[in-house]
Amino acid sequence: MRRFFLLPILLILLLSVKGQNTVIHQLNYIYNLQHGIMEWNLQNLPVVVEPNARPDSENKMEMDEFTALVKSGSSVFVDFYAPWCAPCRKMIPMINSLKTEFAGRINIVEINADASKKLIWELQIGSVPHMVLFHKGKKAFSHDGLKTKKELIALFYKTL
Repeated sequence: MRRFFLLPILLILLLSVKGQNTVIHQLNYIYNLQHGIMEWNLQNLPVVVEPNARPDSENKMEMDEFTALVKSGSSVFVDFYAPWCAPCRKMIPMINSLKTEFAGRINIVEINADASKKLIWELQIGSVPHMVLFHKGKKAFSHDGLKTKKELIALFYKTL
């Protein structure tokens, strides 16, 4: 982990040059997030959260819910996403279309990685989008990154 000591000093100098009376608290080190915030969280590195930040709760899932879902006996396709993830947002219309097209045959579930941090950590998921297909309780497919609708339809028919 790299620590840059010069940047905090430069920030304080810049603020004082502009005549600002701003004091920067708790800025001891600047860390390089080489693989993004999800990898950072997996390594249990410190994350500062604004005191007034509201936790994300949309499409949240806990481990016991996830386990019950996977062991339900049917085919389950899970799309792990994050609201800030551009590829994830690009896939939303496709995932919604697949939900309609495969209703009753494959249970398609979206899980918000930001809202489900404990689950993400327990499953050791380091990036989004992350897709997993379970068939009869066993993992049949796993993929990080984008997939086309055509590729997922072929996968679904192969599983059915």
